[in-house]
Amino acid sequence: PEMQQYAIFLISFGEEAAESTYVERCVLSARRRGAWQGAIVVLTDAPKERYEGFFDENVFIVHPKEEHFLPVGYFDYGEMNYKRFKTYIIDYVKAVPELDKVEWIYYIDIDVLFGAPFIELAYVLESRYNLNDIPEHLSKLYFFENAWDKFILQGGFFVLHRRNSKFCLDAWRQEIDNLPHWKFDQMALNQIFENHKENKEMRCHLITMERDNYMIEYPTSDEEVQALMDAPRLPNLIHIRNTYTAVHYTEGLREDFIAKVLELTEEEKKDSEFTKTTHFGASADE
Repeated sequence: PEMQQYAIFLISFGEEAAESTYVERCVLSARRRGAWQGAIVVLTDAPKERYEGFFDENVFIVHPKEEHFLPVGYFDYGEMNYKRFKTYIIDYVKAVPELDKVEWIYYIDIDVLFGAPFIELAYVLESRYNLNDIPEHLSKLYFFENAWDKFILQGGFFVLHRRNSKFCLDAWRQEIDNLPHWKFDQMALNQIFENHKENKEMRCHLITMERDNYMIEYPTSDEEVQALMDAPRLPNLIHIRNTYTAVHYTEGLREDFIAKVLELTEEEKKDSEFTKTTHFGASADE
């Protein structure tokens, strides 16, 4: 497969995200440890000048269309208006002429860092889950299984196909909109699974990928961070969460770990904001 067939997709909405360096460090990790020089799309509501001059020519900044927002107050939790933009990913990729050759899109939360080459991960997933088998009568999305029991799938990383996945994305958005009181977009994915059991929706298949620790890790304690610090090999993806679990990391250890993953030089460490973590809506009591 050619590099032009792949794109990484990030979404960053809200003032807290814009004021943080999550997007920059995610992109930096993709370029360094991820060894990925191909397309990265950043969908953001931040002002145009926010990321101006920082990224290379293969990072494409796109802005949300007004018609893709639901009215303020539709959701009990306002961030759901942002999360449903995951279901418009194909629309925004198609809006960038330079991405006409992109077939496979890898959505990644902005608080995920690359610890190993991206293309290695893509090839392993393609082989293990037969991604290139694209049936005409089925639409597919590929998710890692969730690390917690509440939800079946992990929404912070998934794989979609430019031509095949739109039906599933539309179904996901419909279920999100049908659940305005929920805080998590994974609940809508759970509902699609339930619809399958009742034979209500057979055209959309959500494929569950095994949560292999060589591929993705979710460190939630000092001990788990230290184990990754000492490991001979980092996983392909490391989810340094921007919510309540991040509060419980010891500050110095977390900063050292992020600096290691980003391969920051001593000079970069002095000047960099990248190792600081913003806790979006989190408190130490959560």
